[in-house]
Amino acid sequence: MPSAVRRCALALTAYSIELSQIRDAASDAQLAQMRLQYWRDCLDLIYAGPDEADRPVILPGEYPVVRELEQVVRRNQLPKHYLEKLLISRERYLGGRICSDLAELHRYCEAAFSPVYYCMLLSAGVTKDSCPAAFSAASHAGRLVGLLRFLSASANIMINRGRCELPEAELRRHGIASPENLHSAAKATAEQPNEHGNSLANLIKEIVGSAEAHHQCLSADLEKAAATGCLSADARLCFLPLIGYRSLLWQIDRANYVWLSLRSLHRPEATLVSPARLLLCKWLRKIDLSV
Repeated sequence: MPSAVRRCALALTAYSIELSQIRDAASDAQLAQMRLQYWRDCLDLIYAGPDEADRPVILPGEYPVVRELEQVVRRNQLPKHYLEKLLISRERYLGGRICSDLAELHRYCEAAFSPVYYCMLLSAGVTKDSCPAAFSAASHAGRLVGLLRFLSASANIMINRGRCELPEAELRRHGIASPENLHSAAKATAEQPNEHGNSLANLIKEIVGSAEAHHQCLSADLEKAAATGCLSADARLCFLPLIGYRSLLWQIDRANYVWLSLRSLHRPEATLVSPARLLLCKWLRKIDLSV
């Protein structure tokens, strides 16, 4: 992808990762709030006016992520509300589960992941007014990535910490909200299924089905943007990292939607995309999300 877009993607991803680690890295909610306040102060500094009198007193020091984020924001004139949206999405769930039902999970994924794609488009010179289909695609891209990363992270948290992050209302709807039923469901495997494991697999299948719907909408929006000519070939490369998510959905299906088998979805090799294929897509300036 173009160097400006790549630099924006790396800076925003690093910022998002810093925010995502606060919840589990901090020993208590007060310390987590202090760390979030540090990033809020950094944003105020980055977006302060050129006059020194307008700049906040608290400085972030020489932290590399802050320096790179400042360069990207000022070079591409990125709106502050996108970066604040990433922060607020993490702040809202410091004290408990990320979501209570599927609707709230979708809102979380849009707030915590889609702004990265919005900013990448802006760094490529694409605005919401000039190409609405591209920003719609970015919204679906964030929710697609967010749902699959949520499943992977929740499986890892269950294995390593014994804590369930799946939506409580959905667990109750599937009859596995009690600790005993959830423990029984988590022990199920594709080779040794059980009743509660099947109920949990149905919930996972429902979440994956939502991710697949976003994948289809993403593909349709990109085709629409290409047909109208509002998205340049270089700008289409903003969606290059999403190549291979179709194969990822197929892998989940082949695993029979066993929850704890999804713990490796966050690894780059999970999408089974070869470097040669990525280079070919970049050379052809074509993003094929069908495989």
